[in-house]
Amino acid sequence: DSWLDFAHKGGVAAWKNVGLPEERLRAWTDPEVDIRLAAEAGIQVYRMGVDWGRLSPRCQLEAEEPCGVQDAAALARYAEILRLVRSYNMSVMLS
Repeated sequence: DSWLDFAHKGGVAAWKNVGLPEERLRAWTDPEVDIRLAAEAGIQVYRMGVDWGRLSPRCQLEAEEPCGVQDAAALARYAEILRLVRSYNMSVMLS
């Protein structure tokens, strides 16, 4: 995961402010915890970002042509997470 590599190399200032920083990154593997907690807190709009590296892992920034989705399983996972958010009656702000 390129974001984790970036964080491990010191690119994220808040990365080392907890004992197990990787434990904070479960939105992909276990999103229901964050989504449930947000709903219980009364949140009406759940913001989540797309990791384009998951959808197009072989795309290069310098590519002359659009890469498109290269990982259908990742796209299906995003759809599953979006349905989960909606099941808690929240709207999604996707960035």
